[in-house]
Amino acid sequence: MWVFRYRDGSLVQCPCSAYCGP
Repeated sequence: MWVFRYRDGSLVQCPCSAYCGP
């Protein structure tokens, strides 16, 4: 599952298994 998260003011895609946890 891919999620969108804002990091450093940038919109990025990352697998939940990476660093975008709950």
